Amino acid sequence: MEASNQTKQKFSFLKKVFLVLLGAMIGATGVFTLISKDMQKGLTQVEQEKKWIAYSATDQRFQIKFPEVPVHESKQIEIPNAGQSIDYKEMRSEASEIAYSLSYIDFPRKWRLVGSQTLLKKSLAILIEHETPGQQLLEQEVSNHNGLPALDYLVKRGEQEIKGRLILSGTTIYRLTTSYTPSSLADKIQHAQFVESFQLN
Repeated sequence: MEASNQTKQKFSFLKKVFLVLLGAMIGATGVFTLISKDMQKGLTQVEQEKKWIAYSATDQRFQIKFPEVPVHESKQIEIPNAGQSIDYKEMRSEASEIAYSLSYIDFPRKWRLVGSQTLLKKSLAILIEHETPGQQLLEQEVSNHNGLPALDYLVKRGEQEIKGRLILSGTTIYRLTTSYTPSSLADKIQHAQFVESFQLN
């Protein structure tokens, strides 16, 4: 019985931590204003082709392309009752009324308690539950990103749609999204171009 209670307490604590981390990812997906280039940190421009600019993370873990110079945000999130913090990082930009965002968090390996697809689906469920009230999950589909477990989804929030992909690589969850008001096939094409440009090194 004591072992069972300890297991329940462990899962309860992990759920609280998971909500804090996902809350950071949620909070950064709203409307934003681009800031000046002197505030761009943690990014290195590596190439420019057809107006899409390729950037690599300062730790060289990945490369991704944005249509405009992205804003970079990095902060530490305190984990309740754990005496430690987790790094949260995001890059985002806006072009032609479409907002592009890449955010990611690293989990300690000991928190990887469930299978890849289960973790991705639970992550999406928590995101949908805690984001803006009234939004609706229209689609979700198990996918892969260059051989990595992934989950594609489409959310409707008022007049806006958010198309996203969650990618699990080791103990890192990456979230790529485009937010837009549906108008044409171009929206879907731009999302595909953004997501497909994401390459892990």
